[in-house]
Amino acid sequence: MPRIDRDTVLERVDLAELASEICGPPRAGGRSARWHCPNPAHPDEHPSMGLYTTGRGQQRWKCHACGEGGTAIDLLVLSAGLGVREALVDLARRVGFDPDDAPRAAGPARPKPPVRPPPSASRPVGEPDPAVADFVAAAARLLWEPIGTGALRYLHGRGFTDPLL
Repeated sequence: MPRIDRDTVLERVDLAELASEICGPPRAGGRSARWHCPNPAHPDEHPSMGLYTTGRGQQRWKCHACGEGGTAIDLLVLSAGLGVREALVDLARRVGFDPDDAPRAAGPARPKPPVRPPPSASRPVGEPDPAVADFVAAAARLLWEPIGTGALRYLHGRGFTDPLL
């Protein structure tokens, strides 16, 4: 499958137009425009999704009620149930780039992963650093709180079940 330059596609997408297509017309206009949340699990009675531009000039969306947000790719993944690659191909076609016509070049060589040093002799092999254990415990707690909704949906979408998590 040909490579698609994600950043180029996202630069060409009109996020407000895509949001209006997916979520319906916005309430208000300009910087005050608000759309209904694209999250099917969030029954959004009052439009709570807004658009913004990052300091690096990238368009993003965020639902201020449920915390979902991201790029145009994330908007399609969440609302249409597409995979990331499918959403990127869909957006590429919308902005006039046909992925089937893209050259199938190998692209730049990927750097080799760094070689990890052997485990420290200060701890027995197989025993994690206490800081790692604390980090994992904190992440596990957050996963089941409202802030972890997006991560939990991502993991469920990749086949992780609640008992496994």
